[in-house]
Amino acid sequence: MYEFHWKNYVTSDLLKKYCASDEVKPIIIRDSNVDLELNIGSLKSSPQPKHAFVSDSFESDKLEDLLFLFGLPKTATILFRDEKYSFVTLEYLDRYSKWWVEFLDKNKLKFNENYFDCDNYSDLFMVLFTLSSKRYEFPQKSQIACGTLIVETQETFAGIPAQTNSWHSLNIIWTDVGWFVIEPQNGVYISLGSYPNKKGIKAVIF
Repeated sequence: MYEFHWKNYVTSDLLKKYCASDEVKPIIIRDSNVDLELNIGSLKSSPQPKHAFVSDSFESDKLEDLLFLFGLPKTATILFRDEKYSFVTLEYLDRYSKWWVEFLDKNKLKFNENYFDCDNYSDLFMVLFTLSSKRYEFPQKSQIACGTLIVETQETFAGIPAQTNSWHSLNIIWTDVGWFVIEPQNGVYISLGSYPNKKGIKAVIF
């Protein structure tokens, strides 16, 4: 059983502002398939890319310091559900993003506001990216630092429109050159410092 590590987290303040019906829809819905088809237990996938390097473990306090250093607003909530995390290389993230897009296509995963929207994309990405550590030849003492961002979309990014008072979920990954934000609906990524909606980040959940 894991222990929650709360960092400036006030549940009532965050959740009372969140409304699922206000989640942002993409400007361009990926059009490789007509419908979303999910066969639980039989998702199609080529092997995830192998890691050439995964770092040693670092305390969650170190990650918090680095998030703020690389541009996370001080007003953002940070929630760590583990004590230690590792980082990967940016080169790996680049290879993985290509694998991820192929995975979406193979499984006909497409945005649907009723049952597969932005939070479902970010949850699935987070789980599978974390499991990619199994593709490293050495045993790991901590999980890869891949989290979920909850953000107010003030600027258009990666096909997701700017929309006042709207919430969006995407992912953030710790690499050897800093933090990167990735849009799990299409694999587009950018450094946290350059992410146009960084001032609108409300929460980071690991």
